Amino acid sequence: MVRMMSDGSLDPSFNNDIEVTQVPWTSPEWPNEPIYWGQFTFVLHKVMSDGNIAVLGAYQIVDGNLKRGIGLLDPDGNWIEDVFDDAGCGQYSYSGGTGTIDFVYNHIFGLLEDGNGSIYVWGAYHGYHDGTTNYPQQRFISRLYGLDVGIAERTALPPLQPYPNPGTGSFTLELPLSAPVTLELLDASGRVLHTQVLRTGTHSHTVQSALPAGVYVLRVREPEGAVRRGRVVVE
Repeated sequence: MVRMMSDGSLDPSFNNDIEVTQVPWTSPEWPNEPIYWGQFTFVLHKVMSDGNIAVLGAYQIVDGNLKRGIGLLDPDGNWIEDVFDDAGCGQYSYSGGTGTIDFVYNHIFGLLEDGNGSIYVWGAYHGYHDGTTNYPQQRFISRLYGLDVGIAERTALPPLQPYPNPGTGSFTLELPLSAPVTLELLDASGRVLHTQVLRTGTHSHTVQSALPAGVYVLRVREPEGAVRRGRVVVE
C-alpha cells in the first residue's frame, strides 16, 4: 500500500512500507505447491468518518502479523493495533470441478458506518471473530456493534466487569462517574433490549434487566466520550 501525490510521486508523509499478503494454501492434488487461483491478494480501502482508513480484502498478513481481512490505519498510514486486534473473518471451502481442489474463501469486501457507532461488514466468509469471541453462525454479513472506530474508542479502557456473572439478570457494576451516563444491554444482533441511567458519583450500580437467558453486551459511553463494554450471561 502506498499513497501518491497529484503528480504521481510517493507521498512522503504516508507510511509507504506496509506489506499486505495472502497466506499460501495447497490442494490435495499438489501438496507442495501454493495455489492462488481466485485467491490473489486484493486490498480495498475506505476512509472512515474520523479520517482513519479501513483496510479490507483477501489478505491474512500485514507487516508479518496475522490478520483476517480487516484492519485500520491512521491518516498517516500507520497500523492501529488496538482496533480489530485479533478480529476478522473465518474461512470456508468451496469444492472445485475436479472434486480434489478446494478453493478457500475468507474475504471482507466492504464496510459501512451506520452513523450510530455501529458498522457493517460483508464479504465471502463463514464466521466472524470480534477479537474476544468467535461467532461461527455469521455468514457473509455482520453488524459489528462492539467495535467503534473513533479516537476515544482506542484508548486502553478496561472492560466492564459485572457481577455476579453468570447471573439471573440482576448484577452490579463498579463504575465511578463524573456525570450521568446511559447503560445499554444489546443482544447478539445488536438490538438494544435494556437501558438504564447510571447516576453521577455512584461507584456501585445495580442493574435489573429482567432479560431472558442468553449472552448480552453491556455498553456505556462515558462523559468524556469513551465507550466501555463488557459481557454478561443471563441464566
